[in-house]
Amino acid sequence: MFQNIGKYLETRENHPDFLLIDGSRVVARGMIDATARETGRNFETAFVDIFDFREGKIVQYERLINTHVMFKALYDQTGSAE
Repeated sequence: MFQNIGKYLETRENHPDFLLIDGSRVVARGMIDATARETGRNFETAFVDIFDFREGKIVQYERLINTHVMFKALYDQTGSAE
């Protein structure tokens, strides 16, 4: 699912409010405001992105996010897809 997240979510805002650069690693913290395409439910939650660079290219990317908030928007109360 996470490889095709744009298929499931429409992101309205995704902006970092903090950046930390340490050599070839960049850490960004911010907020994401999105809507689940299937349910039309909105959600907002914090995120942390971690980027590792080599020769000017991203070689590793990791996003930490409150998946509970995101999945509540994606699925109905029973946990099944609508």
